Amino acid sequence: RPMILVAGFGGLRYGELRGLRVRHYDRLKATVTVREAIDKRTRRKQPKTESSRRTVVLPRFVLDAIDDHLVEFVSGGPDGPLFPGEAGGIISDGWFQREWRLAKRTIGLPDMHFHDLRHTAGTVATQQGATMKEVMSRLGHSTTSAAIRYQKAAADRDQLIADKLDAWALNLQERRAAGVKPASVAGSSRASAEPADLAPEPKTAEAPAIAGASSEYPQRDSNPCRHLERVVS
Repeated sequence: RPMILVAGFGGLRYGELRGLRVRHYDRLKATVTVREAIDKRTRRKQPKTESSRRTVVLPRFVLDAIDDHLVEFVSGGPDGPLFPGEAGGIISDGWFQREWRLAKRTIGLPDMHFHDLRHTAGTVATQQGATMKEVMSRLGHSTTSAAIRYQKAAADRDQLIADKLDAWALNLQERRAAGVKPASVAGSSRASAEPADLAPEPKTAEAPAIAGASSEYPQRDSNPCRHLERVVS
């Protein structure tokens, strides 16, 4: 669960999540730091690009999930994996993919891709006020422009993004508790992914939230985050 939340609200890649060590998590600063990744053969490697080396501030509800996870499932030292496998070592890709497929079928999204969670993180951050440069910094995106590639978002602005995400999730919980149907997260067009209890999503003319997206070359739907509402609530 916390691994999925970090992917959906922090925007880390699958290999980056597997590569996180306990020492890469800083509860006082509310961050996780990407320094390495794991490939499908369970080998440690450098992150995808230089800009992938980054520190991401997480909202409080994600931090709380990680804290509970550390108490219940993590027994290794600071160099051990933050999200370990059943035997305590690096999580097995085969085991994770099996559990991931089961989870997708359970919530009725068998065609959902893990990378959709990363797109969700970028979209939701943009909706909460993040600029494109801040989203690029948060997700570790790189471009052909060195000026953009190495420009980092201000740390206090990244904290503000995380705080807004936290307030957004709290609002969803309060609306659930009050019996109010939550509104859909804007930016998604996948009809098959919309649960029956949510109202149809209005079409908007918002600018794409992910770098490289456009109306001429639309991104694949990137907002399974609607269904993370169930996890958050």
